[in-house]
Amino acid sequence: MHFPCFRALCLPPLLLFAQPVFALEPVTDFGSNPGALRAWEHIPDDLPADRPLVVALHGCDMQAEDFDTETGLTAMANALQVALLFPEQDDDNMGALCFRWHDPEDNRAGVGETASIMQMIDTMRTRRQVDPARVYVLGLSAGGGMAATLIANHPDRFAGAAIIAGVPYGCNRASGSFDWRYDWYETFWPDGTAASYACGITPDNPLDPFGIFRFQIIDRSPDDWAGYVMTAAGQAPSHWPLLSLWQGLGDTVVDPDNLRELTEQ
Repeated sequence: MHFPCFRALCLPPLLLFAQPVFALEPVTDFGSNPGALRAWEHIPDDLPADRPLVVALHGCDMQAEDFDTETGLTAMANALQVALLFPEQDDDNMGALCFRWHDPEDNRAGVGETASIMQMIDTMRTRRQVDPARVYVLGLSAGGGMAATLIANHPDRFAGAAIIAGVPYGCNRASGSFDWRYDWYETFWPDGTAASYACGITPDNPLDPFGIFRFQIIDRSPDDWAGYVMTAAGQAPSHWPLLSLWQGLGDTVVDPDNLRELTEQ
């Protein structure tokens, strides 16, 4: 999920905290790391124990430093006295640097990238003594898809989430009808391209100016969407995370109708 135009449009409040200096430190030895991700943190000076943790998930073609530079999250963390965790994709996993929100080997509890990020959070709880009841996650684009994945699988572990130009959890599941385009894309572009088309994400393609190969956003019932989350979570938590959903109505990359489906979920 790639959309350079939305990095500026979706996060104007955070730009008030813009900070040009790269202020992230690597997080190492945070577990078995089955998803082979990197991790970075920012801890404000003299941060007391039991402060909130914000997990920030970048979009495609971005790294943690880019996401921080374009949003000013570290300056905001200093002002609000919160700890920051930046999971980061490795190009050995995904050349476009997207989190693998679409892959069953990475978007289920206890496996792949989902497990790696939860290991990072557990490490922050131990090393930085953050408040486990005040862990929040925000994600842009593919990071938004991974944020939806995390709260679907671990709703009891997050106090809230912000999904910015993201997609519903499980939106690339088969709809029950055969579509040769999906199989074709899955064969030749397995790293998220088929999933993106299945979810109604329509990047401009000069080889397909008339959109012949593009999928339409799948309109599923709220009960179906909720079923994906309940299957992942196993059971309803005592409190569901608070959600903040963001989507530009003029977005030509991620179909704005994803906001409707995500809200229903």
